[in-house]
Amino acid sequence: MRKLGSWHQQFPLLFRDYVRLYVEDRQKYGQIKRELAVKFRADRQAYTDAKNPIFWDIIARATDWAAATGWEPGPSDA
Repeated sequence: MRKLGSWHQQFPLLFRDYVRLYVEDRQKYGQIKRELAVKFRADRQAYTDAKNPIFWDIIARATDWAAATGWEPGPSDA
């Protein structure tokens, strides 16, 4: 569970909303995840570690986008 309005709740919503709008980043992230899933099929921690750079690169752009647009989190998909 995540507290409504907390950073921990907003962070994944920001990522979600950004990649829904920016197709190139969404496709790149998906492709890298698929490649890493094959490469690290038996090592979940290695998979997570390997995808961190692209994740943080995208979240940095998402943060800039949020500041420029006045983004606010919408409802969760849950």
